[in-house]
Amino acid sequence: MAKNRAEAEAKSGGTSEAPEAEDARRRRLLEQGITSAAKAGPALVRMSQKRGNQVFGSFDAVETT
Repeated sequence: MAKNRAEAEAKSGGTSEAPEAEDARRRRLLEQGITSAAKAGPALVRMSQKRGNQVFGSFDAVETT
């Protein structure tokens, strides 16, 4: 994704002021979410070793959107 973003900026002259297309914005948000989840997962595993599996919450606690 980063490569595609860099190529798009190069084609547009590198201006970041150009409005992002909705699909590009959503892909960027997804990329950020995946990065955050990848960091949170191992941290929760480490925490669960000291505090138990309750650090993951319950199925009922997961919000649906």
